[in-house]
Amino acid sequence: MKKIPSSVGAVSQDMNLTPHTVANRNIVLLWIYRILVRGEGYKSFVRQHDFLDDKLAEGLGFADYIFSDEPIVFNSTEIKRQLFKQAEQLEKNRVNSLYTDIVFKKNIESLGSLIGLTNVEIDILLFCATVQIDSLLESATNILGNLSARAVEQIFSVCLGYSELDIRHALFPDGRLAKSGLIKIDMGCNCHFSQKIEILEGLIVNRH
Repeated sequence: MKKIPSSVGAVSQDMNLTPHTVANRNIVLLWIYRILVRGEGYKSFVRQHDFLDDKLAEGLGFADYIFSDEPIVFNSTEIKRQLFKQAEQLEKNRVNSLYTDIVFKKNIESLGSLIGLTNVEIDILLFCATVQIDSLLESATNILGNLSARAVEQIFSVCLGYSELDIRHALFPDGRLAKSGLIKIDMGCNCHFSQKIEILEGLIVNRH
């Protein structure tokens, strides 16, 4: 008889744990769930009979659907409910979603302050750096498919909590962030989020 796994939606305890993890798993999870729920990535991620990205599903606690030796009922409605429930819990605890690598964060902030970046611009830089080093966050952004310039602004807005107008100003081609050379965001190409980002070499650690 097919069963529904009891661990549905329980975040994997092994998610992205490496000696070089830059971001606390909570902040990464918060961003991932904001992409899936607020950004409506769940519509592509949870298909009728399976997940679009098994690695991301495993990281979010749905491994039983992928690796179970017994037949599992793939209940897309229940999975979406669990995604929304987990997102709600993460939002309630978002004040605890902080970077564990204080040195990395402070270095980015100090560098940003030195060249006059605003808080919005610094947070964009931090987010992009995390996408570059965290494969699950990258997968979550890519769940959204090819993105227009407007869609990129919406991702930043959804994940970072700023208005789209604030994000748009921070991403101006003649703005401080663009002129700094620390990051390049190709707003012209219709491609995945991670393909739009280019970080200055040496600014971040190796990805995991």
